[in-house]
Amino acid sequence: MSASLLFVLPPPGAALASSLGGVALFVWLPMALGLWTTARGQVLEGLCERADRLEGEQLARTERARAQERARIARDMHDVVAHRVSLMVLHAGALEINAVERDTAARAELIRTTGVDASPA
Repeated sequence: MSASLLFVLPPPGAALASSLGGVALFVWLPMALGLWTTARGQVLEGLCERADRLEGEQLARTERARAQERARIARDMHDVVAHRVSLMVLHAGALEINAVERDTAARAELIRTTGVDASPA
């Protein structure tokens, strides 16, 4: 700052206006441009960091949603399969009891016991 004040004082015989113009052109303008460039770089860096963080958060939300949907589908599939196996056991039991032939009753019993073993507890 004190060095720039030396430029403010015009040399003997020079006009004050031309001296001040030189200070503005050779000292203040480069300093202002440097400060502006630095500030712009910091703003851009902050925006890039924010964009990266938001992108990461979006990916995390997507993965959470995907995992929740997979869990929901798995629960639905489990419920459907358990229901179908229960129906199979019920029908096999009814066939076993009402079968006229011993061979049919034995096979119905095998289907019923296999279904009971496969059913969740």
